[in-house]
Amino acid sequence: MTEIVSRVKRDPEGTRRRILEAAIEQFSEHGLAGARVDAIAKAAETNERMLYYYFGSKEQLYLAVLETMYADFADKESRLDISGLEARDAILTLAESIWRHLWDSPKWLALINCENLHKGRYLQTSKNLSAIISPVVQVVDEILRRGAADGQFRANVDALDFYLTLVGMGYYIASNRFTICAFTGRDYAEIRPRKDRQDAPRHAGRLFASACVGIGNSCLEVGDGSSRTLCRRSSVRAGTAVRRGRPVVQIAHN
Repeated sequence: MTEIVSRVKRDPEGTRRRILEAAIEQFSEHGLAGARVDAIAKAAETNERMLYYYFGSKEQLYLAVLETMYADFADKESRLDISGLEARDAILTLAESIWRHLWDSPKWLALINCENLHKGRYLQTSKNLSAIISPVVQVVDEILRRGAADGQFRANVDALDFYLTLVGMGYYIASNRFTICAFTGRDYAEIRPRKDRQDAPRHAGRLFASACVGIGNSCLEVGDGSSRTLCRRSSVRAGTAVRRGRPVVQIAHN
């Protein structure tokens, strides 16, 4: 006990970081109800008293974990160097980055799903979430405005709506890949890059951009090496992506 207290006094930020890291493991695997405070303290090489000292309660620690995961995601996207890219290429780069983060962050997906089971009760109490997400939406808004000025996108696309659609498409496949595999027989987690095939996040980014802003051709390459076209030569007319003469995605309203 004396050794733990001494370590905390020497490195309070390190202790707080270790508690958060241990809590991410517990909450992502067991949820809020199943996570054990004593297991978190043990993994963080501290004691329960220090956990309550830094975070106040198990629920407040859970909220801190959620905020940390969202902040890591938002920080990565807002730091993307896309200012020198054309608007359409910037959207592709952003989409790929977001979806790659989703594919590479199963613990974050588990935490999001857990919080949705609680109907967002704990995130609604956060005083930091809006400030965390706003910079990413501002990046999207800047790209959309630049694209509209260049004639690449239609004007007056709502940045938040666009961003949520972009994230949602990637989140659905990444978060539900096991049930998708069960009812389709196709494991999207096993799609791997090949010389003539994009990996899953890159393909998803191009498919989204093709459907929503009319960028090039998109073709789904499946694990058996076959090819099935979902969107061929998509275009945007009056704000609607068109496939074989039928509206697919409405990206804005007048």
